[in-house]
Amino acid sequence: YSKDKLISIKVDQIAYINTENSVTSIMCLDGNKYTNNSSLDDLYNRLDHSIFFRANRQYILSVKGIDEILRYGNNQLKIKTNPENNVIISKNKASEFKKWLNM
Repeated sequence: YSKDKLISIKVDQIAYINTENSVTSIMCLDGNKYTNNSSLDDLYNRLDHSIFFRANRQYILSVKGIDEILRYGNNQLKIKTNPENNVIISKNKASEFKKWLNM
């Protein structure tokens, strides 16, 4: 949704999807942000897992939205996205993330 309009978003335009305070938002590469009534689990199950990665309980990342990957803390990864945001990937998911990116 954007205000009171139902908007169709092309999957290749999604940078990341996040949830905060029970509100799910879709952030597009052009900086536009839209809300969605679905849970992250529901959305992730409908997305192509070769393009999207469930980073943690709050974020689903698109391969197109990743700007930088940095080492962070004790075997964790810090992902800088475009539009600008920081997403932490736990050490438990870091190896899965690297496999997803073929690193």
